[in-house]
This record gives sequence, structure tokens and C-alpha cells, in this order.
Amino acid sequence: MSVPLLKIGTMQDSNINNHWILITDEIGIASVFPKLKGKLVEARLTAITILYYSHSDQFLFQRELTMLERHFPTRLYTICESFMSFELCQATIEAVINVNTAPAMSFMISGNSEFTEKFKEILSFLGIQQVDIQEQFFSCL
Repeated sequence: MSVPLLKIGTMQDSNINNHWILITDEIGIASVFPKLKGKLVEARLTAITILYYSHSDQFLFQRELTMLERHFPTRLYTICESFMSFELCQATIEAVINVNTAPAMSFMISGNSEFTEKFKEILSFLGIQQVDIQEQFFSCL
């Protein structure tokens, strides 16, 4: 019987250090930002990586994220990318997973419905079945 080297699941069930990976778009960042701030002060989180995608090259919360990165330089890492294709997004997710050093990872997606469904498919393809979805508090007009 082998012991898994990496646990992928929800952080609520774990009392070990975790890596929380948030995948969001311009709409989703507003809904998940309060949760992000709360997660940063949790002692059991080792790292938080934000994959922030924009269709318009306008990263609405980039200033706030930069400030949080400066305040938590060893725990928060933000990747802001202009959305070009889901294939390029998958490559970024694979890179984040490959360099992970925490014993457990958790994933959350926050974005419009098409964005959310496509990223659920990408994570499923990568063998990640348990993904939290953030309900959207705001919508695009």
C-alpha cells in the first residue's frame, strides 16, 4: 500500500499546510477577494497562488493584489495573464502544480459560467476532481 505524496482536496478537511490555487477572471475576482484576504491570515496555509485571467487586459484588482503580495511575500503569488486560449491557461496551471511544494493543494474557480466550466474541464483532465466554485456576487453589465 502506497501513501500519496500529494493530497488534492478541500482545505476545510485538512489540518496540514496547504497550497490554495485560485483561478479567476475579471468578474470572479470581485466575488472572491474578501475570501482571499481571509485565507491569507490562516496559519495553516503555506501558499496561495492566484491565476488571474483577463479578456480585456484590464486587471481590475491588480493594485490590491500587488499590495497583498508585498505584505505576504512568502505566501502569495499572483500570475496575471491576458486570456488567449484555454490551452495556454492549461500550461500555466500545469506549471503551478509542478512547482508545488506543499503537501496538499486545493482549487477554487471564480468567474463567469463559461470560464468556470472550461476550467473545471481542464482541472478534471489534469486529474483534479474536487474543485470549489465561488458563487458570483456581481455580474457583467
